[in-house]
Amino acid sequence: MAVRRALEDSTSVDAYRQISSFRDRLGIEPRAVGGIAVKIGSARDHGMVERGFERRRRQGSLYYPERRRGFDRRRPARGTWTARYREVLDEYRHDSETIAAVLLVFVVLNIVDLLLTVQALSMGAVEVNPVMAWLFAVDPILAAMFKLVVGFGIALAVWATRRYRRMLEMSLVLVAVMTAVLIYHGYSALF
Repeated sequence: MAVRRALEDSTSVDAYRQISSFRDRLGIEPRAVGGIAVKIGSARDHGMVERGFERRRRQGSLYYPERRRGFDRRRPARGTWTARYREVLDEYRHDSETIAAVLLVFVVLNIVDLLLTVQALSMGAVEVNPVMAWLFAVDPILAAMFKLVVGFGIALAVWATRRYRRMLEMSLVLVAVMTAVLIYHGYSALF
């Protein structure tokens, strides 16, 4: 891009000087382009990936993009539990209001869990979660803020990635886990 701009904007002598400086910086072989010596290298010299086998080789990155969203075209045989599960999940995927409602239920259950935990701790119970126990020991308001921020953060992360099947499954699992925690709170309060 800069070489082309140099050719269009300057005289040929100035362009040659700019191209020579590019050539020295890049360390590539010169070629004649329009009567001007230009140094052109391979794609690897310019930081690009070459085609062929080199392109398919993993570059050593920790980032692994998921190309599929989990909703494959191949479906299991009709009448099986797996087929029904996929149908329900596919309907769930296309209903943003239901996803938002499930995440709102998760946040509300998280707040109720916080309130029940504070009440149980005031009655002499012990927090089982070591992180929350330490935060409650330091400052109960800090523990409450941490729990609310983490709960809202998880809900926002699931909402942002709702197009992936695993995240939709995660939203349902989160509600199930929080429901189980509240059942535990109710059981421990009664007995």
